[in-house]
Formats: sequence, structure tokens, C-alpha cells
Amino acid sequence: MKLNPNDARHRFNRGTFFLEEGRAEEAEQWFHKALEVSPNMPEPYLNLGLLARRRGDAGQAEEMYRRAVALDGNSYEPLANLAHLLLDLERYEEAAGAFEQVQEKRPGLLDVDLGLCVGYAACGQIGRVREQAAAVLRVVYGQALQMTLPPNTGAAELAQLLAESGRMLLGRQLPVCARLAYLAAYLLDSSSKELTLQLAEIFRSTGEAHRAVPLYELLIQAEPSEADLFRRLGACYEAMGVPEAVQLCVQQVAALEGSQAITLK
Repeated sequence: MKLNPNDARHRFNRGTFFLEEGRAEEAEQWFHKALEVSPNMPEPYLNLGLLARRRGDAGQAEEMYRRAVALDGNSYEPLANLAHLLLDLERYEEAAGAFEQVQEKRPGLLDVDLGLCVGYAACGQIGRVREQAAAVLRVVYGQALQMTLPPNTGAAELAQLLAESGRMLLGRQLPVCARLAYLAAYLLDSSSKELTLQLAEIFRSTGEAHRAVPLYELLIQAEPSEADLFRRLGACYEAMGVPEAVQLCVQQVAALEGSQAITLK
């Protein structure tokens, strides 16, 4: 920086240092300073999108990712980040289209294959889910498993295969991919209480309590006397910082279990 303070790459690298240190405000400042010198540099936009997504500003994140995509047509990374954001926004058809472009640029990425499973499942494209699920299973169980799923493999069967893949991916410490597998399974068979509970639990474990809440509420509607569901729902509200809702859940658990000594877990 002392030798060449106006070099955009130096400014970007300094922002990356602050990003890795968890100093988001300083990182953002330096990414903008890099763009002052080189407004067509794609990397700062990609990291600005990441920072916006972390603070919950989906609109800003999308804008930054799209700028990075427009400026760097050869790299798959900006497009993959955009695709994952669109999934979280439940814009499944757009997400699937973005993942398809990523797959063309860089085939064989597990999170992309799983993202396509989610997008296709949400759009009811069971045949395409079947194709992607076969690729996922080869990765999960090893390349030695050269298989094509039978054409009559239905949504419920695909859901079970993807849920089992999610369980194995969790065991391998791959929570992001596991989350996608469970989400695809749920979208394929949302009537399954087991799959609903599994998805709620993975959302809770990945710090997305707000996404677990409606799933627990669905389960409670089906099983209103199940105290453990209220306990789990209360734990979500506790993570979200909603004490009034936590107290209501505690009271409901106490009423169902006939006890005043309740602990959320």
C-alpha cells in the first residue's frame, strides 16, 4: 500500500484481510476503495455480496452478485453464490436456471447438484430430480456406484434417498450440502412428518431458527399433544430473541407434561 496506494488489487487484498478477521465494516470500506480505482473488478462485488447476505440484506446481495456475474463471465463462483441466494429466497425456478449455468462451467460440484435437486423438486420436475439424485448418490456412496435410478422411482422414494444422503453428509461434516439434501427431500414429500422434522432440525442446527419455526408449527398442528415439539419450537424462539413466544411454549410444555420444571433444549 505504501509503494502503490492506488493499486486496486492491493486495496482488495486489504479488504480480504479484514474480511477473514471478521472486521466486516473495514472490509466493506476497502472493497469500495478498490472499486473507486477499478470499477470493473468483479471480486469486490462478490465479497460485498457476501457481506450483504451475512447482514440479511438479500436485495443488496443479489445486486452485488449480479454485477460480479456480469463482469466475470468465465468464473462459476459468482453465479453459484447467486444461485444459492435465490434458493434461500425460494425463487426456485431462477435458482435452478443459475445452477444449470454453473454446472455447464464446472460439472461435478455436489452443492450444485443438490441445489438443482431442490430447484427441480420445488418446480415438480421429478424426472430431472431423478437425474441429479443419481449424481448425488454417486458422490455420497462413491464413484464405484455407477447407477441410473429406475424411471418409475417416485417422489417419495427420491425423498428417502436424498434424506439418507443428508444424514451421511452430516456425518461427514458437510452441513451446507446436508441442508440442501434435506430441503430437496422435504419438497418432494412435504406430507412426511419425518422429513418435516428432519428439515426443521437441520435449520435449527445451522442457525436458521426462523426457517424451522413454520415447520415445527406444521408438526404441532398435526400432533398438538406432543410436548417435545413445543420444546423445540421454544428453543427456536429463544435463539431468535422472542421471550414472549418462548414463555408460551414453556407454559404449553408444562401443561402437557404436568410439570413446572421445564428446560428448553
